[in-house]
Amino acid sequence: MPGVGRPADDIASFTTWLSQHGYRLGVSYQPASRFWHFQSVEAAAYVLLALLCAAATIWWIRRRAA
Repeated sequence: MPGVGRPADDIASFTTWLSQHGYRLGVSYQPASRFWHFQSVEAAAYVLLALLCAAATIWWIRRRAA
């Protein structure tokens, strides 16, 4: 088919275009030793959000029932 290239060629030409226009990619990684720290922080945030949602629901139900 005309105008249809292989995906690898399309990706290579796109990344070439990006670099010609000054776009750069920066990647940073966290060390594996911090995995459980991040997991506990995320879990705490979700537990807090769940508690706030539960409290708001109880408050809203009691307010409507009155």
